[in-house]
Amino acid sequence: GTDQISGHIKAPIKAGQHLPANPIERDKLLAFDHQLLSFCQTAESGMHACIARFFQMSHQLAQVNY
Repeated sequence: GTDQISGHIKAPIKAGQHLPANPIERDKLLAFDHQLLSFCQTAESGMHACIARFFQMSHQLAQVNY
C-alpha cells in the first residue's frame, strides 16, 4: 500500500524550490536531480517509441483485416 512507497517516490526539483544552504548537500541534490531528469527523459522517449510502434502495427493489422 501507500505505506510501502511513502518516501520512495522522487520528483525533479521545481522552479522556486528551496535548495539546501550547505554547498555539499546542494551539489548532491542537484546531481541527483540531473540524473533523475535524465532517467525520466529516457523513459518518456521509450514510451513514445512504444506508442508509435503500437499504432503502426495496429494500422497495419487493420489494413490486413479489410
